[in-house]
Amino acid sequence: LTIAQAPRYGIVGETLTFSVRVDDSGAQDAAGAPVDLDVRINGEFTARHSVPAGANANLQLVLPHGGENVIEIQAAPGPNELTLLNNRAAVMTTGVRDQLKVLLISGAPHAGERTWRNLLKADPGVNLVHFTILRPREKLDETPTYQLSLIEFPIRELFEERLNDFNLIIFDRYQHSSLIPVQYYANIARYVEDGGALLVAAGSELAQPISLYRTPIASVLPAEPSGQVLEQGFRPQVTADGMRHP
Repeated sequence: LTIAQAPRYGIVGETLTFSVRVDDSGAQDAAGAPVDLDVRINGEFTARHSVPAGANANLQLVLPHGGENVIEIQAAPGPNELTLLNNRAAVMTTGVRDQLKVLLISGAPHAGERTWRNLLKADPGVNLVHFTILRPREKLDETPTYQLSLIEFPIRELFEERLNDFNLIIFDRYQHSSLIPVQYYANIARYVEDGGALLVAAGSELAQPISLYRTPIASVLPAEPSGQVLEQGFRPQVTADGMRHP
């Protein structure tokens, strides 16, 4: 079994073509005989294809996620084979996203918001949806509705109906409040467990009682705040797991 041609890069969710060839030099009249191929992507079985021996055949595959994807193809064993080592071939293909959809939620207006927007909007491949919480729900505002030019925070639409439309969710200086119900934090945790990305950009508020760690999101956060605040320089480093993460 030989992988004759494979794309080095491909868009996640779109069909890619891999060219393979199976040669059976030990059998008479083997050319054209059907051979079953099992395809696994990142260790998970995805499909079985039947291809003719002695000729190149195209397989249509779809990359499940961004980053490195291991494509493994294995031919079914034939009669009287001396070894099965040459019945298997593998290749690495990198998945890229056509567009990165980012949901940015800022807990309060601050100067760093412009930095976020400049950073994310500098890349034309990023589709940014940004909301800033101007006042908590429990704070009364007697301004008549017809005089308000701002829209209501669409909680249900974002965290229930359209949550899986986003590739990355960023909580920027956001503190847990009654604005987002607890069940929606559980939705975000499941979103991360299913492959979505979450970034919590926080300072001392993460160590306070109203920290996001006091919500169901805690199950997918990489560390538990100790409650202490250290006011000194810190240089973050990527861990070994982080280096392998797609």
